[in-house]
Amino acid sequence: MHSIFKRFREPIFVIALLAVPFVLFFVRAKKGRDLNALDRAVIFIIAPAEKVITLAVFGVVDAWQAYGALWGVREENLKLRRDNLKANQLQQQAAELKLENDRLRRLLDFVDKQPPARLLIARVVAVGASPHSHTPSASPVGLKMEWSKVLR
Repeated sequence: MHSIFKRFREPIFVIALLAVPFVLFFVRAKKGRDLNALDRAVIFIIAPAEKVITLAVFGVVDAWQAYGALWGVREENLKLRRDNLKANQLQQQAAELKLENDRLRRLLDFVDKQPPARLLIARVVAVGASPHSHTPSASPVGLKMEWSKVLR
């Protein structure tokens, strides 16, 4: 107990010095109409400071309560932003898939609207100088042998 008093001696002394005038003022306070000129002057001088102190204290209390009410809102906000980005990404992917689907449908309609192609079978009469341009000959044996060369 003695060490606590020794440790907080200065703050206790300051609080006591500030408390004594307030206690005396409230003990001797009279109704507003019975105050003398000196009391009215003191009240007139102290009233703005009292309002400022009261507003400051209530402002701090309100700010602290607002902070407490918003505890965890930042994390929730970040989570909602991530979810929103994912939803936007899915929406863009769906729009791209729809555009691709429409493009493929148009291509299918284009192919369906084309007249049927007439196929002609022709015999190869010449072979290029490139070793990759070998074409198989007409015989089935040559066909296997020639294609085996191409595949190597």
